[in-house]
Amino acid sequence: MKRLILSVLGGIVAVLGLADTSGAQPAGTTREMIATALPVEGAPLAEPGPYKVMSEAAFGSPGHVVYRPADLTPFPAKDTLPVMVWGNGGCAINSTRYGGFLTTIASHGFVVLATAAEPGTAAGTRATADNLRKAIGWAETENKRAGSPLNGKIALDRVAAMGQSCGGYLSIELGSDPRVDTIGVFNSGA
Repeated sequence: MKRLILSVLGGIVAVLGLADTSGAQPAGTTREMIATALPVEGAPLAEPGPYKVMSEAAFGSPGHVVYRPADLTPFPAKDTLPVMVWGNGGCAINSTRYGGFLTTIASHGFVVLATAAEPGTAAGTRATADNLRKAIGWAETENKRAGSPLNGKIALDRVAAMGQSCGGYLSIELGSDPRVDTIGVFNSGA
């Protein structure tokens, strides 16, 4: 019986080893051709919100970048700014790939925090849920810090953790944090 199982497993491995996954693509298709953005034609575009946005390094937190409305005078008189922390695909540290998306969210009156490479960060370093936890902590500090442009303007009772692929897993992990009331998981295997 053991020989039969080993024989069957060996046959499966042999068949899988002969399978050519590149046959799924037309001849001449390269990896670079596949790894491009979707065409804009026909795709619904996100509508920008009413606020012009700025992005900058998060004050006192070199591992984060913040996207927020440039003019903060309407806040908190009109409303306060909900917080969204973002986890990148591949748990990448650099968030510039998602800049357009994060800017669009901030244009609707959100403070959006994402990871940024700190000086001396080793190549290939991956973000963790702790990076996103620290971003929430940064928002709490800035909401109280005298001299902060965000002092008293952040809605700490409305915090979302979101991410794409590996970043989606980080947002799931952050979902157990009592400060987080919304999670968003985009294109993850979860």
